[in-house]
Amino acid sequence: VEELFDSEGVPRAEIVAVSYCWLTKEHPDPEGKQLLTIGKYLKQFMGDHCYGSGGEQSSDNPISDERDKSVNAPVAVFLDWASLHQHPRTEAELACFKRSLSHINLWYA
Repeated sequence: VEELFDSEGVPRAEIVAVSYCWLTKEHPDPEGKQLLTIGKYLKQFMGDHCYGSGGEQSSDNPISDERDKSVNAPVAVFLDWASLHQHPRTEAELACFKRSLSHINLWYA
């Protein structure tokens, strides 16, 4: 988390923490539908800072009007399933996973 702020406490990135219901016990989004929806809104949020897979710059994103256009910071996205080690885990990964769980609420504060 410290890497996300400079020495004066100014964010180096905009933080987006996504809270969502897992669709199955084994996998939160087996068909990728939730991820596509999240991606759509992240693209709108990022506005002028978002580029398509072909390198073209996006436009016409009304959600990005809420974002400070003067900030050209990257966007850091936290998705629990993608951001934390999942099964099967090594001993080191399990220790990291448990440590992460003890601080998980920081992402949603």
